[in-house]
Amino acid sequence: MGLFDAGHDELLRSAGSDDTPLRTHEEHASNDFYGNASVLKRYAGLPRTASLAATVEHGVFYGDYVWEVDMDAPLPAVIAPSPARLDTLARHTPKATFAIGPMVHYAPPSLGPEELAAEKARLGSVLLAFPKHSCHWTQAIYDIDAFCHTLRRTGRDFDTVLVCLYWKDVLQGTARAFMERGFRCVTAGHMYSPYFLNRLRAIIEVADAGIANFFSSALGYCVHLGRPFRIAMQDMEFVTPDAAMQTHREHIFSTSSGSWEADIAEAFKGAPITITPHQRQLVDTMWGSAHVRDAATLRRILDLCAAMRTSGASVAASDCIAADMAALCMVEERPDDALLLLEGVLHRETPPARALATLAEAHLALGATERALDAARRLARSAPDDARLAGLLQSIATRTGASTVAP
Repeated sequence: MGLFDAGHDELLRSAGSDDTPLRTHEEHASNDFYGNASVLKRYAGLPRTASLAATVEHGVFYGDYVWEVDMDAPLPAVIAPSPARLDTLARHTPKATFAIGPMVHYAPPSLGPEELAAEKARLGSVLLAFPKHSCHWTQAIYDIDAFCHTLRRTGRDFDTVLVCLYWKDVLQGTARAFMERGFRCVTAGHMYSPYFLNRLRAIIEVADAGIANFFSSALGYCVHLGRPFRIAMQDMEFVTPDAAMQTHREHIFSTSSGSWEADIAEAFKGAPITITPHQRQLVDTMWGSAHVRDAATLRRILDLCAAMRTSGASVAASDCIAADMAALCMVEERPDDALLLLEGVLHRETPPARALATLAEAHLALGATERALDAARRLARSAPDDARLAGLLQSIATRTGASTVAP
């Protein structure tokens, strides 16, 4: 059976089990949730057996929430979706941070172009539904009949309605419930599969529009891939039998809530016909759609993370790991790498003076005198007595042919 024709037994096989092991070469094992690290390494041309020297956030985290497991990992960097997320990380860690956009961007579909075209021709126009999913330790409970009513009503304008279910929900009987109500179900497989994102990409590529009954990563992934999206919000109950996990979940909710919820719910409440500029802006803010990297730049980021690890950089030894590495790059005459490292540092409320000085030096080395001057003036405002300031201003004046440059 194919990805889009799976019966209930095949869905169960794809979903695995609660005991499915995570097999990964990653030192920080959660990097390979959903196959994230595997996808990034393939895209950047790194060996499958390499281990990334950064933590990779495994989803879009909202509000001020950070996952302590990532923050406490003995690695010098964090890879996140968006520059806005770097603002949050800057308040919590001295590690280097990099924004690379939505992870699905780096995953080629599990089906080739001809296979996708054949499925598209067979299924016609497709509305792809993403019910709110459960996880290892929490069950999402909602009124399935009410959501099915929404799907039938919204799906009148489509030839096919597909319901994409999370592995845990397949195991808990949700797939059977939707199939008994006449819906075709698909799954991207277990979250520990190295090909999870590839299957999800193929499922989204076949669709024309998406719909969900709660906030999820699927919204950002669909919009990034050009599929209009609707959120038909439902009352939701999350049941967590384990007391410790319930406390953790309450912490997630308390630190994740914010105005973003109302903004997204309002922006995506209409029919999934087109993607509006406002919707794109919201998705870019949270998922970083406009900040994806080409293969060469992603490789540079991953190589810089490895170099920081090799240098012994640690949160115990530095208040800004990226600033230290950027200064070393300038010594080695690598201003492009210095700028790449400093992208995340500039999301700090007050970047360290040495970072601003290195920023000015890097721009000056690349001939960007206006940007160099801007960085030098930021340094003058934050640290007017910094010993490097006078030399920077004189270098900028010499480069521009001016006798002096005012800070």
